[in-house]
Amino acid sequence: MKLGMKISAVLLLGLASSGGSYASSDDVDIERKLSDLTSRVIELERRLNAFESPGVIKMIEQNTASTNPGDSQDQSNWNRLKVGYNYDEVRELVGEPVKIKKGSMEFWFYSERKLDGPFVKFIFKKVHSWSSGLAE
Repeated sequence: MKLGMKISAVLLLGLASSGGSYASSDDVDIERKLSDLTSRVIELERRLNAFESPGVIKMIEQNTASTNPGDSQDQSNWNRLKVGYNYDEVRELVGEPVKIKKGSMEFWFYSERKLDGPFVKFIFKKVHSWSSGLAE
């Protein structure tokens, strides 16, 4: 009986040591992968912080700002128009309309040509669609 216990102990010790070396190589592989991922996250955070810096944000705002705000003849103003804008946002971008047609839908016309010219269509007081009527 004592011999059987000794053999079992030797077998268990052998299994434990071989399993230990196997786990050890897995641990090294996992640590390497974790280190690689950590380095990549650090680099991505560095790049994101550089992109979100006040200087970059200011440069983006300057490059996207309208050069002629309120000018319905400036195509760049029409390009900045977005679905969902309210009346004030539209006035700020393309100015006061020549004519307004109210009804279930509201149309703001920016020339006497009505739908053949530049216009903005509102539904529930928000921009639904528009046409600059200008050559793009």
